[in-house]
Amino acid sequence: MQRSEEEWTGYFEDMRMALRFELQELVPQLPTEDARVFEDLYRSVGDAAKAHNDIKHKQETDEERQAAASAEEGLEAAQQATLSAALPLLATVDSCFDLPWQEHHQLLFLQCAIITQATPKGLARFIVSGFSASGSASVSQEESSDLIESLLLKNEILMRDMLEAGGAKGFQYGKAMTIFNRILASSPAAAEAASATFIKKPSEFVGAHQTESRYDEATILYRLALGTALEHAVPMTYFDRPMETVDPVDRFLHYQNAYEKGELDPLFPYMTVWECRYITNSDAPNEELQWGRDMLRNYRPDHVLNNDYAWKYVMIVRTEVRYKVPEWTGNGVHRSYPQLLQGGGKCGPRAWFGRFILKAFGIPTWGVRQRGHAALTHWMPTDWTINLGAHWRWNWWEGQSGLDFYLDAQARRSAKEYEKVLFCQWIGEVLDEERVHQTNLGTGGIWSALGYYQKKRIVNDKANVSDLIRRRKTDTNNHDAIIITLEEQTRARILHDEMIEHHDNGSIFIPASAFIGSERRRRRPQFTITTSFSGGKQLICPIRGENEAAVEFQYEFQVPHAGAYILTALVVTINHDQKLFVVAASNIKESSNTICSSSEGATAVVIALPYTSGMWEQSPPVQISLVEGTNVLRFTRPVPHLGLAIKHFFLVPVPS
Repeated sequence: MQRSEEEWTGYFEDMRMALRFELQELVPQLPTEDARVFEDLYRSVGDAAKAHNDIKHKQETDEERQAAASAEEGLEAAQQATLSAALPLLATVDSCFDLPWQEHHQLLFLQCAIITQATPKGLARFIVSGFSASGSASVSQEESSDLIESLLLKNEILMRDMLEAGGAKGFQYGKAMTIFNRILASSPAAAEAASATFIKKPSEFVGAHQTESRYDEATILYRLALGTALEHAVPMTYFDRPMETVDPVDRFLHYQNAYEKGELDPLFPYMTVWECRYITNSDAPNEELQWGRDMLRNYRPDHVLNNDYAWKYVMIVRTEVRYKVPEWTGNGVHRSYPQLLQGGGKCGPRAWFGRFILKAFGIPTWGVRQRGHAALTHWMPTDWTINLGAHWRWNWWEGQSGLDFYLDAQARRSAKEYEKVLFCQWIGEVLDEERVHQTNLGTGGIWSALGYYQKKRIVNDKANVSDLIRRRKTDTNNHDAIIITLEEQTRARILHDEMIEHHDNGSIFIPASAFIGSERRRRRPQFTITTSFSGGKQLICPIRGENEAAVEFQYEFQVPHAGAYILTALVVTINHDQKLFVVAASNIKESSNTICSSSEGATAVVIALPYTSGMWEQSPPVQISLVEGTNVLRFTRPVPHLGLAIKHFFLVPVPS
């Protein structure tokens, strides 16, 4: 049915008014005096927060630091007093929360919340103008209205999951529904996961059943699809490409493919819809996300296999992204994450790369700003943490303060209790209250404020840990087992790899892990030996500065026939212009007395390493002379030098 934008606006406005009229009778009556005390204290929190914000950045003198500390104590005292005043009101919510009418009328609450957030005019504009997943107007009015009326406003589970996950970005529910629908059309596996979710009854998603029914591995593609649709309802542009937007359907399919290939984090299958939206909202092109996973698995598998989630994956920023003025390459071509890795940068580029590599492996990441600084925060199995920056109180991102985001993230650890947060918010929508502003405390209506303090009550009660969190703890231990299993599977090959091999054609295979030591002991390790994703082990030479000693390692082996040999190495580099010096000697003593840390050494041969951009590649061949019997190859990297990974060396005799 064709209608004008004004007619559709009136249609949804009438629907909202009818819902509000019916639901207002179901709004719990709060004790009048308790409500007045709570509201007064809550407004005082706003005053205390403003006083704290005005002074917290002025801490150059002792007096200013003391004043800032006093303002912070005042804010905390006001928060605690307001939480205490909120508890009797939240008890009213507790008493009516599980009554039969609550489930019966939940559909009406959800419809009212969706229409209020999206606004009748916003829904009308979507239907009339149309929208496609790529942003072009190619959806008919009939299809658009069907998305809103039939697929969204009548699907109780879908509406609930959307609202629980924070709603559509920019409240663009029509666009989110279009994206979600097209993802399901493009992915049979996601459609099957959605069907498995929608056939459940709403009552099956309450209490103890939440984890088993909603957050298991079987429905992860549904949650990934919905999280992607909600977050990409407002189109996002690529890094350094302001005129190009991310295709949300392609983005979902990229992550589905990575998940099915086993490239994402082992705990990815248990992410919630809310967490998934902070994974697929990377500003990197899909090919760079793939590059990031391949590069880290090749170059620094120790960062991938690290079971400390505080620095898992993102440790590469500390070990490889140099703190310096960035060097961008490409002569006018747009900047990219591979360029950033090789060119370094200060707080901004380091934070950008950290966010990029975490999202590439399926770790939810909230990229934050601080005054004069950039940092990042990211998900861990039982909490969120900050990398490269200060405490949550100093953070903000996209109109939300760090403390507000962290409170919300912590409160979500109890799915059952978080339902009460949503219930308070829905009542606020019914009463047309102002929402609590995410950066300004003291704002919003009483029910919206009660939702905020329900979050604080959840966090204060340490017993509020959901089955989902407990499962993640278990699977964190299983993740350790996965690493052990990987090492067990490659152990036979490791032993094989660590042995130098002599082939019938006279060639010699030398695993990089089969070294016999360096010239002298160092204050810190010169290199790392780690499990390799290609099997066996690999050697990693880290970055070293001008004032550090050169990295040295050597190999002893037998040569059946003296003569000239071609030497190559299988390496990974992430920077241009890297070199490796090698000297051949007939014994360890001779090798140790030979200077090969610069090209001035008469017997040193320089291997000009290729720039491989994180992939395994053979080095250019160089020729060396070996004697019959015992030989030693001594390798040295001059300082300063950047990172290098080596899998093996290969010697082939030159025909006479």
